[in-house]
Amino acid sequence: MSVWNDSEETTRARMYEFQKRLDNLEKEQTPDTAEKLSKQMEAQRGIEDILIKYREAQGAKYTPFVATAGALVGAIISGIVTWQIARRKTHDVRDE
Repeated sequence: MSVWNDSEETTRARMYEFQKRLDNLEKEQTPDTAEKLSKQMEAQRGIEDILIKYREAQGAKYTPFVATAGALVGAIISGIVTWQIARRKTHDVRDE
């Protein structure tokens, strides 16, 4: 069974294991049957789908805050730059 923090490498290794077992079916060297292997692969695919949806949900909970934080940082930087330009212009004006 998968854990919630499985990586892509773990998934790839699992797929290689399924492929190896499928190849061994032809050689009659394994107690697996094609039906049993198919059911296990289908169950594993369902687990992988759940993991993907879980990861998407974890990322989605921060989405509204990212846009707000980006706008806030942009506004702060814009205010600082505008203030610096205005300050520089008042210091550059010479009385003649």
